[in-house]
Amino acid sequence: MNQRGRKSAAALAVVDEGPGLQPIMPPKDLTPAERGVWLEIVNSKPADWFGTEHGPMLVELVRHVCRGSVIDQQIRLFDPEWMKTDEGLRRYDRLVSMGAKVAGVVQTYMRSMRLTHQAIYHKDKASMGPGKGRKLWDRDH
Repeated sequence: MNQRGRKSAAALAVVDEGPGLQPIMPPKDLTPAERGVWLEIVNSKPADWFGTEHGPMLVELVRHVCRGSVIDQQIRLFDPEWMKTDEGLRRYDRLVSMGAKVAGVVQTYMRSMRLTHQAIYHKDKASMGPGKGRKLWDRDH
């Protein structure tokens, strides 16, 4: 039964997510690190942002994020002395190029799932303040 009249501030502060709206849960075959990334991504968006149809793409995204972390860890552990040899240079170059490839894949998944800053860009909020839309020489000083 609905309350008559104006709603109180407390009633307005409660967000009604509707019946049965729950974020999708990570698959059981993910590692604990992948599960953590999954939950971070899913919990950063409204409950209805992801559907079950997005599961396979989310799985690939979190796996690539975790792969990038492993590669980054290897780069951090790399001793600069090893770069004095050709083998050390080749290994460092491979690690950096693998990291760049993984970062590109992550960026592609993030863009396609509208998870980047650009996806929340609002044209009306990007202006510089008063005088927006007018040429610099037409503005009042």
